[in-house]
Amino acid sequence: MKAAALVLLLGTGGALAADPDAGLETYALNMTNVRKMAQAFEAVDAAAKKNPALAAKLAADDEGAGDLATVLAKCEGDPALKPLFAAAGISVRDAVMTEAALAVAAAGAYVQQQTGKAPSGSPTAVANVKFYQEHLAEIEPINARLRKLSVLGAGEDEGDEPTDKPDDD
Repeated sequence: MKAAALVLLLGTGGALAADPDAGLETYALNMTNVRKMAQAFEAVDAAAKKNPALAAKLAADDEGAGDLATVLAKCEGDPALKPLFAAAGISVRDAVMTEAALAVAAAGAYVQQQTGKAPSGSPTAVANVKFYQEHLAEIEPINARLRKLSVLGAGEDEGDEPTDKPDDD
């Protein structure tokens, strides 16, 4: 998101540092959380459009997002965000971790596609790349929806991110 919470990684190419203490290396992706994460971000985006103060706060938080642990702490401590995630059936932590793990997996799949080399990292990170590849048909429309959200920086730095689909070469 364009906020501390949601400036996550989708569309940023992995801009947030993966703090080992945050648990990203052991966070396994699943489609239930991917769907709920998207629903939560869409709710945050809608709330920010209705509430200029929230939109301004999210934009200000975005400026110094920092590492994943910092993003998690800011988001989990924000009383305006927690109910939006809860209404989507996901905790702030799971939404942020799903977003981050999904972006890392997308990057891993892209590198594998470009180099032909198998992904490396923790067993969970490698499994997340495989998950991403196997669920791309479901994930791609969710990514497209998320890229349109103002709170996720819609329109910012477009063209800097790799596409999710392999080249036809």
